[in-house]
Amino acid sequence: MVEASRRADAPPPKIQYERHVGAACAPLAPGYRRREPDKTVLYAIVRDHLETFLEEPRRQDGDGYPAFLEREFRRYLHCGLLARGFARLRCPECGFERLVAFSCKGRLCPSCTGRRMADIAASLVDDRLPEAPYRQWVLTFPWPLRFRLAVDRALLGKLLGIFLRTVFAWQRQRGRALGIRDGQTGSVSFVQRFGGALNLNPHVHSLLPDGLFVPGAQSSGTLAFVPLPEPTQADIEALTFKIAHRLTAAVEKMCADDDQTEAVLERTAAAAIITSTSPARTFFSIRSCGLRW
Repeated sequence: MVEASRRADAPPPKIQYERHVGAACAPLAPGYRRREPDKTVLYAIVRDHLETFLEEPRRQDGDGYPAFLEREFRRYLHCGLLARGFARLRCPECGFERLVAFSCKGRLCPSCTGRRMADIAASLVDDRLPEAPYRQWVLTFPWPLRFRLAVDRALLGKLLGIFLRTVFAWQRQRGRALGIRDGQTGSVSFVQRFGGALNLNPHVHSLLPDGLFVPGAQSSGTLAFVPLPEPTQADIEALTFKIAHRLTAAVEKMCADDDQTEAVLERTAAAAIITSTSPARTFFSIRSCGLRW
């Protein structure tokens, strides 16, 4: 407990919120230029090839892509165009006016997605995440299971819960080994449904504190942060094996009547040789990356 007290009394790590020192105080670019998405390469590609893209699967099997996919593409083509609606802004003092086109707020649009990402990041840093070092954990799934997870939210939610509970227990166990009692942790998780090549790849990015929060002194109701040692490669491999075993058992239970379950579970033997350094050979895999702000 003496060591834990020293850790709790240690000053919090210095956090750098700016991309580079002085970025927040730098003057804005002179003038204002309206966003013109219709002049970008991406917009031109989607505009010129969208109908062909949507018609191709209809010719093959008659069903086509899901309705929400077509809706997202068409929303993007309307984003930032004055012809699709705008707000008229006027300065009451000088009378200057400006037209601002409506945005689509869709998930395909780079501008709207970037704005949403920046807003969420600012909210997490400013209002929700305590000052502490954090580690990003990435959970990926095998190919046969990705198609099921893309449409089965209940299964994806249960697997995410199992993954987080296992990592939480692992952190608390490491804390108890160092004499840290009543340690608590938490996470912020984001589900991403595609890979770098825009391929179907449901996976999870989770942000966890690289330590534990313990009750403060004198029952003040506050929590003190106690950092944990950086995990070793052996720690990650052992944790990955445990997570793979538990997730495989959950898939077997929830997908007992599914035609693809047998093919998925035949690969569980690979869990015995899971390593985070060979992701191509894993059944379930996790990756961790320490974030020092």
